[in-house]
Amino acid sequence: SLFKKANPSFPSGNLLCIDFFKLEKEFDLILEQTFYCALEPSTGIRYFSKMNEILKDNGKLVGLFFNEQIGYEGPPFGLEESKYKEYYKPFFVGTTFGTCYNSIKPRQNKEIFAILRKK
Repeated sequence: SLFKKANPSFPSGNLLCIDFFKLEKEFDLILEQTFYCALEPSTGIRYFSKMNEILKDNGKLVGLFFNEQIGYEGPPFGLEESKYKEYYKPFFVGTTFGTCYNSIKPRQNKEIFAILRKK
């Protein structure tokens, strides 16, 4: 992979190149940035269900999500805040979920910062 070529000392066992929805590992923490926005909006409930499945008890999903419907023709995709909440609430408790205060200027007020704890 390009990442491995650029970072030859990175442990190969820590690189995953598989279908996310077939992933069978568990994690304490998942950092999200630019993954969800690459998925079709219709996969929202599946995404949060799978994140819940691969997080250990009390695990956290932390990251940024686009706070608007964008990319109807293709990535990046985003949703309104209320739709994200509808998708994550069966699986997570939102300890933090709201407008990101330190986004880069072109994305100010267009990103949600989330810290979601597995139920």
